[in-house]
Amino acid sequence: MQYLTRSTNFFNGLLLSICKRGFIFFNIGIFLLASAPLISSLFLLISIGISTFKREDKYLEDKWNYPLIIVSVLMIVSCCSTSFFRKDFLLEGWDPILSWISLINWIPLFICFWGFQPYLLTQESRRKSGLLFICGSIPILISGFGQYLFNWHGPFEAFNGLIIWFQRPIALGEGLTGLFNNANYAGCMLGVVLPFSLAALFQPKQNSFKKLISFLISFLIIIAILLTNSRNAWAGFLITLPILLSSSRYMFTLFILTIACLVISLFGQFHYLLPDKLIQNFDFYNLTQDHRWNLWINAIDYIIKRPLLGSGAASFPLLITADYGTFFGHAHNLPLEIAVSYGVLPSIILSLTIIFLLFTSYRKVFFYNKRIRKPDIFEKAWISAAIVITFSHMLDITYYDIRISLASWIFFAGLKGIISDKSYSI
Repeated sequence: MQYLTRSTNFFNGLLLSICKRGFIFFNIGIFLLASAPLISSLFLLISIGISTFKREDKYLEDKWNYPLIIVSVLMIVSCCSTSFFRKDFLLEGWDPILSWISLINWIPLFICFWGFQPYLLTQESRRKSGLLFICGSIPILISGFGQYLFNWHGPFEAFNGLIIWFQRPIALGEGLTGLFNNANYAGCMLGVVLPFSLAALFQPKQNSFKKLISFLISFLIIIAILLTNSRNAWAGFLITLPILLSSSRYMFTLFILTIACLVISLFGQFHYLLPDKLIQNFDFYNLTQDHRWNLWINAIDYIIKRPLLGSGAASFPLLITADYGTFFGHAHNLPLEIAVSYGVLPSIILSLTIIFLLFTSYRKVFFYNKRIRKPDIFEKAWISAAIVITFSHMLDITYYDIRISLASWIFFAGLKGIISDKSYSI
């Protein structure tokens, strides 16, 4: 009991030691993440700087950082190998500098994982961050429905290109993209916001006006997810339900909400989606004929040829084009992509670290103190969002969009906050 008190006091002291400005910058960064990613990145970077210099705990004292340090070292070793020692295998048109540039997608974000944690140490801070993700999704909905219903298209730029909304016309057979350049990106971002909007809808002791607003936002997000025509986004929606809504009365409410969305989808601008499009996208035969199977098989073949150090970042498109004459930008599976680029070990270590983060935080939320209290719905939403964004990278790679990668590591930092939250201790 004394240990629990001391630990709780430590984390409370850590939170108080973080300058209030740090929380302000972090919150603004989350709010602007979808609509103004470069500006958002600046605010998030400032928040990391503040948390790093104000916190009392040390980077090397946290064992969760060890696997990320190992992965960083292995990636740098791979870059050195492809740049200086193994030029005999290099593909025509591939530049070793690409491997070094690609490190920007990883090592700085490993640091973000550490830097974001002080802002996500408590249930209340994670709840506020979830609500900010909802607010930040409004521009996606406005741009998406404007694109779909009124043919708004750009690209739209502001501040000399500092903010760009791609907002391209929807091609035949494609879905809603909104301010993103790709429907899967839009679907992924909406998919991780949906758990929070549903949590806001189903949270107890909420007045009628707030419940109505939450209902409308959830309704629009579900419609937008359907209109993306993205199987990943639809699968994420299905993943969210059993995780978030464990109560029968919530399930009934969600059932009514979903039915209403599907009925509206049958009319007007949404008529083409159901039932033919749904059946087509999830038909078992069509799934087995999907090009992803061949991409994964070929990725495994490339990994076998260079398992330890990989073939270099951005080498997969050249490898697949050289073999089949068809261009694919990536392997459509992030662990396989990492293994092709940097070797098997970084891929395995990073994947296991994230899996263990998910497993440990899930166990804390759903099983610790279960007899004393029910799991908080916003905590379940956080778990759900982290699982959805992780799952999305098993079937596609949206990670290289800075909005998705930053959101991923914010969610992973929140999982670490759940694990460190002493209110879950028995």
